[in-house]
Amino acid sequence: MATFLLILGGLIAFNFILLKFSMQSVDADKKKVKAKRTNLHEAEVAKTKSSNIPEAA
Repeated sequence: MATFLLILGGLIAFNFILLKFSMQSVDADKKKVKAKRTNLHEAEVAKTKSSNIPEAA
């Protein structure tokens, strides 16, 4: 019985370790995508601002 509980506890701990690593990889992917979106958005804003400025006569 003790052996069974020890093995069960080990498997549960191993499951949480794998879950932690898998969540880290998902978080890293989200940060990369967010950074790309920010750069694209900043470029569009800069383009819009420069095209809306009237030229001095």
